[in-house]
Amino acid sequence: MLRFDSAVFSTVGMRDLGRLVVLGLLLSGTADTPQAWASRATVAVGGQSAMATPPPVPSPNPSPDPSPLATVTPAEGKRLMSEFVKAQRTQLKAADHRQDLELKELSASHKARIKEWDSREKGLRRAFFKEHSTGPERRTYVQDFIKRRKAFRVGIAEERSTKVKDHELRRQQLREDHVAKLKEFEAILKRGERPPERLWPQPGV
Repeated sequence: MLRFDSAVFSTVGMRDLGRLVVLGLLLSGTADTPQAWASRATVAVGGQSAMATPPPVPSPNPSPDPSPLATVTPAEGKRLMSEFVKAQRTQLKAADHRQDLELKELSASHKARIKEWDSREKGLRRAFFKEHSTGPERRTYVQDFIKRRKAFRVGIAEERSTKVKDHELRRQQLREDHVAKLKEFEAILKRGERPPERLWPQPGV
């Protein structure tokens, strides 16, 4: 009686079981062993033996080394240094100009708020005085008005002071960034190399 080896079935696969059985019956009259005709049947069904060793997986290529910096001549290095210093100076002036515009806009906003506050308080004061022609109520109202106006003006002054301090901090940070990048820029030029683009001032910064 014909027997089937379980190892052979595992290599062929269940989806080819029907054709494998037919081929086995046709070959059973020969002297071949079940392993032999199953091996031939596997080749006939799949085109190649399932026992073939899979091809090796290639190892990933290592990351390429960073490209070296381009070389520059002494004359070109001098020109680049001049342009770099000029670009930093231009960036600093642009930052100062933006800060001046911000302060002008803040002053205009404060002026409009003060005008609106005074107009509203004037209407409230007239209405109060109309209802209280004499007596300590007016004095109390005036004292409260003075306190409210002082607190309002202090708030306005603090907003401007906070904005100015923020500008000074940002300007100081920009100058420190310029000093550090200028030092690195100069060191690279001394090696006869072209400094990278990341060191150059960026627009709008």
